[in-house]
Amino acid sequence: RVEYFPFDSQTCKLRHTSPIASSDEIRLVVGDMPGAVYGNAEWVPFKPLSMEVTSYEESGEQRDELILSFSFSRNFVYYLIVSVVPYMILSLLSVAGAFKAEAATEIV
Repeated sequence: RVEYFPFDSQTCKLRHTSPIASSDEIRLVVGDMPGAVYGNAEWVPFKPLSMEVTSYEESGEQRDELILSFSFSRNFVYYLIVSVVPYMILSLLSVAGAFKAEAATEIV
């Protein structure tokens, strides 16, 4: 939600299944995968990767579906460094430049 920016979080679910192979031909195995999800400067993972296998029937065949779920939270320090700090520096330079120009004018 936008109102929580930059303190928001995202949870993504990826669903994967084989469109042509049934459960008899492909067996999905869920295991522990430590370190499988990495963040970047903007997003930091805050929950471990979770996996679950569900089964459903399609065209008379049993199929398995793998659901990967991972959650990220936004790194608010990134936004402080990238947007707030440069705006403050530019504002201070603008104000300082206005006072400097006023003091530097010569009266002849």
